[in-house]
Amino acid sequence: MNSILICDVFMHLFEAILLWFYCESLFKSRFKKVQSFLMVLLGYIILFLAYQLWNPVINALLNIIVIFSIIKFLYNEKIKISLLHTFLYYSFLAGAEFVVMPTLAVILNTDFFSYQSDEVFYIIASIISKLVHLLCCVIIIIIYQRIKKHDNKKGYAITLIIPVTNIIVLVLIAFAIKDTPIDKKMYHIWTISAVLILISSILVFYNRSYLIRQSEKINELNIENQSKKMNEQFFEVIEKNNESMQILAHDFKNHLSQINSFTKISDVNDYINRIYPEVEVFISTGVSDNKALDLIISKYMSLCDFKNIEFVFDVHLCNLSQMDNVDLSSLLNNLLDNAMDAAIKSSNKTIEFETSHFTPYYDQILVKNSCDEKPHHNNRSLVTNKTDKLTHGIGLKSVKKIVEKYNGMYNWEYDEKEKEFITIITIPR
Repeated sequence: MNSILICDVFMHLFEAILLWFYCESLFKSRFKKVQSFLMVLLGYIILFLAYQLWNPVINALLNIIVIFSIIKFLYNEKIKISLLHTFLYYSFLAGAEFVVMPTLAVILNTDFFSYQSDEVFYIIASIISKLVHLLCCVIIIIIYQRIKKHDNKKGYAITLIIPVTNIIVLVLIAFAIKDTPIDKKMYHIWTISAVLILISSILVFYNRSYLIRQSEKINELNIENQSKKMNEQFFEVIEKNNESMQILAHDFKNHLSQINSFTKISDVNDYINRIYPEVEVFISTGVSDNKALDLIISKYMSLCDFKNIEFVFDVHLCNLSQMDNVDLSSLLNNLLDNAMDAAIKSSNKTIEFETSHFTPYYDQILVKNSCDEKPHHNNRSLVTNKTDKLTHGIGLKSVKKIVEKYNGMYNWEYDEKEKEFITIITIPR
């Protein structure tokens, strides 16, 4: 009986850890992680004490109250969300216990009603039920989060195999020791082995959750660095334009003085025609009636000029005004940054940027850049050839995310003859 009591203590501790893991994966706590866990643990201490009364009704009601209170007040979720997850969590908790124990009794040909007197059966059945509950909780987490796009679905599938295989191992252990006399030492060894299997399962899922959170933090840092880089480039453009404007303003005084000295109108016209290209640089990009698009074009005109890249654009007929300025900026900055990175390494050093009304319902963004090396890809998914693979590729993910947001389509192709990389994006109007 002492072994069963110890098993009950461990099972309630495991339930506390599982509920804490479940809530941490789905919700944001009002407290630090350690504080949250201690509060969850306190709730399960109350449940353990109530469990000793062996009153299933009281035990069920207290479980529901504690789970709901933790989700509602500790994680500050709305009542509907709290009720939904209380129902899901407790349904799988109770369902696992009611299904596993009789099923295992049938498989092992053991009297189900005497399971409390059979310590080995009780412990193994309890651990299997917790593994089933863990498996159900992780499936709920995956479905509820809808498997974030940056995450690896295969990784989830492999992780789900672990509790399934552990359940099979425990059933085989039960078969191995069924109707076989074992001494106390072997009994403790089998019990410890079963407990370690349970612990390893939740550690695998916790580690998976930790890696996902770290990946999200890395993505956030990469986006921040990318934004910082874009801002630095933007200020470089502004600084360069300001310098050019100061030079133009200084020279303009001399131009006016020179024009004032002319006596013939023909000489004035000739002189204006000669200085007009200097002024045109500052007005030529205001052609799309979209200030955000014009600013982006102005930026890359200056950057390409600074890096000796020929930059040709045509946005006269389509200004992508259906897109939010932030999305448009992120999309085009990423596309043109990638184009510059490839063009500057090529022999031709050219970039073509064009927007057009592709159909009556879709607009098209076309970016062509010179690219001497054929891009690496895995089933049409581009693979960076840079050494720091972790921090690169974020820009392309951002592009795809924005395209999906607008229900658009992204595609690319490489012209080996012309040595050009071509990006084609269509966006609904």
